[in-house]
Amino acid sequence: MCNDINQTLKEEVRCKHSFTIHSADGFMVVRYKDADTGEYLVACGSNLPTASDIIYTLHGKWGMSKNGKYGRQFEVSYFDMEQPKGKAAIVSYFCSLKCGIGKVVSGRIYAKWGDGVWNVLESDPSQLKAVNGVTDKTVTKLMTRLKETEFQRQIIAKLGDAAAAITPKMLNDLVRYCNKNELDPLDTVEHHTYSLMQVRGFGFETVDRLARALPDFDPARSARLIASLAYIFEQKSMEGHVCVPKDELLGEMTRVLNAGFHNAVSEDSCKEALNLAYKMKIIKVTANMVYSTKSFEEETGIVKDIRRIMSASDSKITEIDTFIEEYEDANFKLADSQRDAVHGVFEHQVEIITGGPGTGKTTVTKAVLYVHQQVFGGDSNAVLLAPTGRAARRMSEATGFPAQTIHSAIGYTGVPELDNRNEGFLEGNLFIIDESSMMDQFIAAKLLSMIPDGAKVVFVGDPDQLPSVGAGNVLREMIRSKAVPTTRLSVIFRQAQDNPIVGNSLKINQGCTNLTFTNTFCFIERSAPEEILRTACAFYVKAVKKFGLENVILLNPFRNKGLLSVNEFNRQLQNLINPPTEEEESIKIRKLEFRPRDLVMQTKNTEIAMNGDIGVIHEISKMPDPDDMNRWTYIASIEFNGDGKRHDYTPEMMQDLDLAYCTTVHKSQGSEYQTVIMVVSEEHKVMLKRNIIYTGVTRAKQNVALIGQTEALNTAILNNQTDVRHTLLGDRLHAAFTVKS
Repeated sequence: MCNDINQTLKEEVRCKHSFTIHSADGFMVVRYKDADTGEYLVACGSNLPTASDIIYTLHGKWGMSKNGKYGRQFEVSYFDMEQPKGKAAIVSYFCSLKCGIGKVVSGRIYAKWGDGVWNVLESDPSQLKAVNGVTDKTVTKLMTRLKETEFQRQIIAKLGDAAAAITPKMLNDLVRYCNKNELDPLDTVEHHTYSLMQVRGFGFETVDRLARALPDFDPARSARLIASLAYIFEQKSMEGHVCVPKDELLGEMTRVLNAGFHNAVSEDSCKEALNLAYKMKIIKVTANMVYSTKSFEEETGIVKDIRRIMSASDSKITEIDTFIEEYEDANFKLADSQRDAVHGVFEHQVEIITGGPGTGKTTVTKAVLYVHQQVFGGDSNAVLLAPTGRAARRMSEATGFPAQTIHSAIGYTGVPELDNRNEGFLEGNLFIIDESSMMDQFIAAKLLSMIPDGAKVVFVGDPDQLPSVGAGNVLREMIRSKAVPTTRLSVIFRQAQDNPIVGNSLKINQGCTNLTFTNTFCFIERSAPEEILRTACAFYVKAVKKFGLENVILLNPFRNKGLLSVNEFNRQLQNLINPPTEEEESIKIRKLEFRPRDLVMQTKNTEIAMNGDIGVIHEISKMPDPDDMNRWTYIASIEFNGDGKRHDYTPEMMQDLDLAYCTTVHKSQGSEYQTVIMVVSEEHKVMLKRNIIYTGVTRAKQNVALIGQTEALNTAILNNQTDVRHTLLGDRLHAAFTVKS
């Protein structure tokens, strides 16, 4: 199969940039002026050139715009650039590189060398330092950007239309990856295409599209088959799976690899690829389940570390009852199951404490902390951990002890080059992990590997809530294994019995549809999506006025689809809560507009914030672009989790933000709000499940409003089906702690 662009080339046009009409995610619509005729034309394509006063040769073909808005337009496959000549062209080109050389400095450079500057750059670019405003750093950045720009042009020429899959940022990341590893970028793209999956943003689908554009593309090439495994494992991980049944994996491979082909890749070829991947130690196989090596090591590592921690010798503590009585005298009497839970912590090195709302998990945690202080005195070193910043803050407020996120404790940021900062064991002799149902396999494996010998570990959580967003189902699997001592709290305490949130949560969890509706736990019947949208938004605005923005959340099962999606609710609520003003700056990212006072959510792990963290934009400032002082950029000042720390976000960093007036139930885990508003509609039929309703309702402290159809609510409560997650953690734990006769 050959896709050489020279075979399909129909036209070429010499022109200069006039005006950029549209630019998003690398695809552009641009008006150019024909350098020969002086006529204007509209061109479209990937990463089109926009520097003024420079002559480009666009290669491609003529066609009609899809919506007819721009009429006849030139569809660009690739372009060439004539070396800029004259002051205007050279100044414009240097400015377009965003390397710290603006109009003024560019003018000085041209005044000194004129068109001869290109000879200087080729022979000895350090001569540019003779110009006021040019430093070593500037020269290095200029040469890097020139190299990147040339590569971009070459790669677009090589790949033609397939280059539309690559954004300018991805191209820059690719060049930096190659430079760091001393690789030739063009050679890497041409001959080692699937190695590009190591570059951020280059997933299998993007890389495969690039490979298909190359003249020697072979759909059955082993590198392609091996690469598909990484893609499939990633997709399965996003669905919560740690491993994949072998037959299912083979089926997925043939489906993915044959997309756009007619049985070009056989199942036998996929089996051979699996054998090769096994020999290369890319995969592991257990009980007909196939793992990525990383997932396998995480799962087996959890078992190994739990055995290590539980095998630590610990002298029996006989004064437990005395200390519990002291705690009760100062507070209130514990239930039998609560006393059992406290005892369990000091009888075992690892203990699980579970229970629904109102069963006193926090009370047990406080009692454990008190007893630990009495037993160990000045040697007591308790470490309180939670999966999210909000959960950590709530844990600290409830216990009076400092708490932090698991991610900060283990040094995980989501940025690979920064994630090995914390090595070795953590300091502490008691580790209490709250909301542990949210803990995915990766985080659990990393945390347990850092627990020192002799320390006690307590997992506190509700297994009936939704499992972790990441792969695995660690809490449930530990409980299922029966290898880890577990105490389940079931008694609803008197102070919680009158709370309709607690009572209704219990009913929901038991599959009972006969909920008790009150002023603080209400159901508002609405049928049409438009009515549900309008009613939910109105209720949200009213609740915000009473409790404040950060104390109210609207929960929704679906993010992207339909009128009742998270995205649509966020658009509506933003305009109701925080409409635009002429006096304040805003930042437009993708299809979103961020404004001061907006509630936002981090969607990717970074050094600043973790996926799911909630923040508030305090200010948006307009300032000169550090790469070009003649241009402007915007900086948003954002505070996350109410911690009082403000962080400056550039437009590029804000690509990883969403509005957070409304979010999914999954994203709300670990958080607690005064008021929870939840949409329950037949529009979300596939998401009408008991654990979703239960998790959403239990996020509320004071008020719950369910809005939608009674039939939809009842359907969800009666549907106790949970998504099966492929993992063998429970089986491995059971086997590890079973005494063989």
